[in-house]
Amino acid sequence: MQFTNFIKILTIIGLCSISCQSLNAKIVIELLTIPDISDFTPQLLRDIECIRELQAANLKTNLSHQMQQSDGFLNYQSTPKKLLTIAHMYGIIVARDQRCFQCCRKRSNIVGYLLPSTEEFITTLDKEEQKGAEKMFEQVKQHIEKKYGEINCCQGAQVCVAAKYRRRGIFKQMYDVFCKANIRKYRYSYSLIHTENTAAHADHTKIGFESIGEMKIGPSVYNILCLPIKK
Repeated sequence: MQFTNFIKILTIIGLCSISCQSLNAKIVIELLTIPDISDFTPQLLRDIECIRELQAANLKTNLSHQMQQSDGFLNYQSTPKKLLTIAHMYGIIVARDQRCFQCCRKRSNIVGYLLPSTEEFITTLDKEEQKGAEKMFEQVKQHIEKKYGEINCCQGAQVCVAAKYRRRGIFKQMYDVFCKANIRKYRYSYSLIHTENTAAHADHTKIGFESIGEMKIGPSVYNILCLPIKK
């Protein structure tokens, strides 16, 4: 999706605001963007590092088995370059706590994020990554076509909410913004969830995702979950 189109759509739908009084928090869902990937501010870099801290804190390898089962887990941490590329190409949907200015060590108030992606993003990867990503995307498209009879999809590549902000509607609010921003161009959004990640699977199905198949990535098996953006 073009950056300018994304901005126009978000201008139309506005930003979402959530009050979490028990946390003394005021959550705003907004878009983190950079028009020029070579021109970014120190605050943007702090935001990018805060997202990476959230990723690191929720990696499967950094969580107990109990936490993996109750809250879910992430499978990878993005490089700063990839996050900047996503922010430039699509914008990163973030949840900010406006009453907190030091939610992570890098002095950013981001408490959740959703990373959008499309097939176009594959072209930004190195050659080895491109091969694997292209193969993965082809499998996903086959499942979507088999289920819905067409291929017109985007991806919520990764979504995460900081531990103390969970179960307060932030996950759904970020996906609501994501869907509204993509409704003019795509019919479906998909997400790949590790079969062991039962908590993430439940979070996605709760807001309308349905399982349409499984696929292997290396030794791991993932559920393909799909959400109709256009009914």
